[in-house]
Amino acid sequence: GSGMNYSQSGTTITPKPLTAKEWLAFMNRVKEFYTYKGKTVDSTYWNRAVNGVTSGSPMTETQANGARYLISQLSPPTSVPALVSSGTVITAAFINGLKNSLNSIT
Repeated sequence: GSGMNYSQSGTTITPKPLTAKEWLAFMNRVKEFYTYKGKTVDSTYWNRAVNGVTSGSPMTETQANGARYLISQLSPPTSVPALVSSGTVITAAFINGLKNSLNSIT
């Protein structure tokens, strides 16, 4: 999110937030994997993952956990990250964990 700065080796690092466009593109990639595997996307969890995604809005645990569930249903060899709870800041590590899990599907 905005305003989050980290110090590393005397340098201030301001992480770039994930944009709504990037998140929706990622979710469309999840949908492509469902097509590839011949499965139907669970609309309840799809809606949880994509509803309310707008430019400038922080990602919610509902969106993150919706994506997590959808990816987990594809039985990826690399496990999805743990559930996030309400109020948790969605980190790059969580997003990368989703990406790595999705990318492990063959």
